[in-house]
Amino acid sequence: MRPSVLCSAKQGNPFAMRKKVLILALPVLRPSEAVDLPDLAAAWSNALQLRLQKGDHFLIRDGSQYAIDPLGDVRQQSITLAHTLDAQIVIAGQITSMGMGADRIGLGSLGSLPRPFGDKRVIETVLDIYEGDSGARLARLEHHGEARGTALNQGSPLRGSFFGTPLGGAVAKLLDGQAEGIEDELACLPLQARVVRTHGDEARLDAGYTSHIRPGDSLRVTQRQGFPGSGGEQIEKTFGNLVVKQVFPETAIGQFQGTEQPDWRYGVFVRAW
Repeated sequence: MRPSVLCSAKQGNPFAMRKKVLILALPVLRPSEAVDLPDLAAAWSNALQLRLQKGDHFLIRDGSQYAIDPLGDVRQQSITLAHTLDAQIVIAGQITSMGMGADRIGLGSLGSLPRPFGDKRVIETVLDIYEGDSGARLARLEHHGEARGTALNQGSPLRGSFFGTPLGGAVAKLLDGQAEGIEDELACLPLQARVVRTHGDEARLDAGYTSHIRPGDSLRVTQRQGFPGSGGEQIEKTFGNLVVKQVFPETAIGQFQGTEQPDWRYGVFVRAW
């Protein structure tokens, strides 16, 4: 059984809390392979977002106008984008192949012949899933597909009648596989929210009703802290629980319960468990 089924988003279980997921653009590794698919990087991100929005595990954040520079500091870019666009998880990717060639009929020792009207297009993608808080890569997903027949795009890419073409059908199948892979990787992870303001023993979170947080929910309070001789590395320390008292569409207020409080000035988070 798929993890996304085992960790179902049905109300009443801890997996019902929706995680904020940012989907970035998917640049084409060799742009010359996609001249018939203008703005494919953003269009692919938007199409993947639509598929993920059909489920109830995630709140999707539109990052179709942003991409990770693989030659830069990937970790810091992920952290910055997650903070700027309000996401717990960042999904970056690349279309590594949109290459096209003639499909061929094998003739054994005699070689092969081009198949009449039989173009073939190989579609390959890579998705990297990052934790927004730390920038750590959680998973890498690779997908492969082929379009046979008329493999050139004649209309608007990844919308409308495009999905009725041989190329569109192959892309749709690959997008479905990507969405299922993301759901399976993330469904069993806990919701994480940031403490954005405190007053006494009360704390305000950057997640609320839309994330399926409810009054009475008890969330674990955590903070990353350095320790001597760590070389800059940090460990995560648990301080107690935050019991939710009030819930608003995008925020919630809870009361801290614990014997030792974190330093509320620096990166305090709550998790579903």
